[in-house]
Amino acid sequence: MGANMTGKPSYKKLENRIKLLNEEIRILRKTDGLLQVSEKKYRTIFNSSPDAILIIQAITGEIIDANKTICKILGYDVKDLIGKHFDILFHHADDFSKEDLLRKVNVGDAVFNIDCKGADNTISPMELTARMVPWINGQAIIVTLRDASERRKIADALNESRQVFIALGDSAKDAILMMDNEGLVSYMNKSALAIFGYSKEEIIGLPLHETLAPSEYAGDYTRGFHHFKTTGQGPAIGKPLEVKALHKDGMVIPVELSLSAVKILDRWHAIGILRDISGRKQAEEDRIKKEKLVGVLEMAGAICHELNQPLHVIGGYSELLQLKMDKNDQLYSKLKIITEQVAKLGAITAKLSKITTYKTRKYVGGKKIIDIDKSAKTPGHH
Repeated sequence: MGANMTGKPSYKKLENRIKLLNEEIRILRKTDGLLQVSEKKYRTIFNSSPDAILIIQAITGEIIDANKTICKILGYDVKDLIGKHFDILFHHADDFSKEDLLRKVNVGDAVFNIDCKGADNTISPMELTARMVPWINGQAIIVTLRDASERRKIADALNESRQVFIALGDSAKDAILMMDNEGLVSYMNKSALAIFGYSKEEIIGLPLHETLAPSEYAGDYTRGFHHFKTTGQGPAIGKPLEVKALHKDGMVIPVELSLSAVKILDRWHAIGILRDISGRKQAEEDRIKKEKLVGVLEMAGAICHELNQPLHVIGGYSELLQLKMDKNDQLYSKLKIITEQVAKLGAITAKLSKITTYKTRKYVGGKKIIDIDKSAKTPGHH
């Protein structure tokens, strides 16, 4: 009772307090043990990641933590990175900054393709992925770095192949164009652009047949395109054809076209190699005209030769008869008409002998006949 009066705790209360303290110590030890286990698990997972992982203080840009993989990839020791600004890892030629990172992670996950600088200043291509997360007393950025050397090599090889393809295409004299599985222009070399009058920016992505083919082919295209899309086959595939094409200004161009089908990513595309044959067509027309002219000249020469002699005989006898005949004789006027007509025939044969070109005029029944007057005109004569 005296102990209670002096305010000192009783033995029982002390015993209870000691028990409570022991329980708190036990809980703290257990919690500490759990924290240590959790830390160990975290470290195991953190360090076993095949990708390099950095934890960066969002405001200062200082490295809070880093896993061991970064040592393998870039040669740094983790303790040498803690507290350093994260930009020591990046090759400054990329112009990559904390501001770039923050601007992207503030709106979601950020992905960069960058060059990282190793401890020995070796530059390595990396894919950087970053995410903003809550952290002690603020926010942190979790940065994952993945070696992109192989991917860069593949990308460089693909780019090189593409450049070779473009160089080969642009060095070809024939026009080369490609149509994708939707019927759109996906490629044109320089020769094709020159033939059709478009720039690459204007033509890529436009519907090929609607843009480059006359409307007379629309029906055949509509009927055959679905079959081509699914099979890569069509009546025009693998056959050289002479067809018409449309220039940007609407002019029709005769072309020789060879089509082939190629499957890209499980979709059929068409590759066309074509040649402007306007010059050849003109030369062919000139040749035909020349052959016709030669035929006309030969025929005209033969006609002149065959007609001139009998005409001279008829004309000569007609004139002799007129000289011996009285002008009042009924036959005299008839002979005069014969003489005049013989003279006209002589003028016609003279024109035939002067034919130098091939000109025609319309005749009865929609036919065409040689226009002797125009064909016999000499250059400069109107």
